[in-house]
Formats: sequence, C-alpha cells, structure tokens
Amino acid sequence: MNKTKNLQHAGQCVEMEEKYSTQKVTSSLIAHLYSMLDSPEFDYRWSFVKLMLKAFKLEIISIILLGCSVELISLSNIFLTSFFVDWIKDGDSSVWPGFFYALSIGGLLLSSLVLRQQYFFYGKIIGINVRKAISGMIYK
Repeated sequence: MNKTKNLQHAGQCVEMEEKYSTQKVTSSLIAHLYSMLDSPEFDYRWSFVKLMLKAFKLEIISIILLGCSVELISLSNIFLTSFFVDWIKDGDSSVWPGFFYALSIGGLLLSSLVLRQQYFFYGKIIGINVRKAISGMIYK
C-alpha cells in the first residue's frame, strides 16, 4: 500500500515538474523517473539516488574534470616556483629563464583563478538544480 502511494506521489511530482519546468536537467530527470517507475523493482530510496546520478551524470563528470584540472595547474605552479627559486639561487645564469618562469607563474595563476571560479560557479548551479529536483519530487 505504501509503495503504491509513493509511486502515485512520484507520478504527481513528475507531472508538476513537467508543467512548471523548462530546463533540460529537469526534463532529463523526468525521463529517467518515468523509466524507473515502470520497473517492477522500484525501491523509492535507492532509486532516487540512481535517478539523481543518471540525471546529473554529465554535469558531475564535468565538475570533477574541471576540479582535477585546477588542482593539476596548482601543482604545476608549485613545481615551476621551485624551478624559479633554483634559478634565483644560481646567480650566473642568463635573464631569459627568469622571464619565462615569471610569465609562466603569472599565466598559471591567472588560468587557475579563472578555472577555479568556473568550478565553484558550476558546482553551485548543480547544487541548485539538485535541490530543485529534490524539492519537486518531495512536495506537490
């Protein structure tokens, strides 16, 4: 009895979400929910987690890749800074490697700054979409 009530409630949430939402993410969420509702093994709790992972799979993967690239840039900046310090300690070398190190460090810091800002922005957008999807499925 409780399972059919949950299925009816989920169906009502899907209908409401279709009516009031125009975003691509929620339409993907609705499509996955319909396919899961047709399954005879629908477990409301675990199916909800699977549903969120299916609906936001590309966004989550892109955020993970963006975060890894930002951390790799930061790591390469640390190595480049150590080379720059070694160049400063060596007083006999020419000036050109110093210019290269300084410009490279500045470029890496700038790219790290821009990518980190994008990382936090898209992470917040995904968080908002997940909250919206959860609210749409819980409330009528």
